[in-house]
Amino acid sequence: MTWSGFLARLKDPRTIAILIVVGIVVPFALIHRPEVPVSRSTENLFTDSYPAYSGFVDELKGLRRDKKLTSQNEFTIAESVKTVTASMGMPPAILWCLMFQESRLDNLLGIEGERPIYGLGQFSHFSFFEINHQLTRYTDSNLETMKSFLGRDVRPIGPIARPLTNPSSYYYIPTAVVSTGSFLQNRFLQLKHALRWQGIDPDPQLLWLYAAMAYNKGTRTVLSLWNEIQRTEGIDGVRASVVNPDTFNRVASDSALADASLRRIWPKDRAHWYSKELVLHIRQIRQCATTSPFLPDQSREVTSEE
Repeated sequence: MTWSGFLARLKDPRTIAILIVVGIVVPFALIHRPEVPVSRSTENLFTDSYPAYSGFVDELKGLRRDKKLTSQNEFTIAESVKTVTASMGMPPAILWCLMFQESRLDNLLGIEGERPIYGLGQFSHFSFFEINHQLTRYTDSNLETMKSFLGRDVRPIGPIARPLTNPSSYYYIPTAVVSTGSFLQNRFLQLKHALRWQGIDPDPQLLWLYAAMAYNKGTRTVLSLWNEIQRTEGIDGVRASVVNPDTFNRVASDSALADASLRRIWPKDRAHWYSKELVLHIRQIRQCATTSPFLPDQSREVTSEE
């Protein structure tokens, strides 16, 4: 067709109509991928009074009774959690319960031991490296919170035994809380970016629970879990797992699913052990931090022979 013929065609109303449809509908189809509707929770999943589980309440009373948790330390932890989480937009229960799960609120845990894991959030050298060198990798708010809360940038932070009031010591409770909150928030933002890359807008409440999983076993563990869900259920299965509380409940309780996903990044025996640890960890976080209607498990265990 000649150029003049093409221009003549453009004057045809039918051609104009076709071009309009192609110009509007096709680009929209390429950008907008239809989603399967997934019900979202409108309720607050996190409790305002923690720990929620009666067994943990009794354990907390025992720590007080045995003087393993002083009233001053308990108060400092509670007030630090309130301030830090308010600044970070984080549910207070998730940070408090994470530290309770990791250390039973013993800020000096590991100070005299040989195991290189320390304090309230059981920080390792990997955790310290991120806080000291990659604190603002995902958001500047971590540093802003630290400066506001502690008065200045106290990095480098480490397991400094003396004096315990040194703001650069992870054994100093306010520093431990803001550092643990920052590390947890980085896991949240890492996972959020990964989901947004797939066009998924997660429920922030559920994403905080996934962030707690990533805190325990690494971000790639959660990403591997989502990859396994996508392999078996498609991208809509992943979307449901980060939007619908019932679906999350099923996923987080499924040792077989965790085992299958972790075998892609760990040797078989280690994956089996880690999968059980991960399911137990998030179960206890949920029992501590979330409201009672969210507690029942739908577990599917896996045997070592599988």
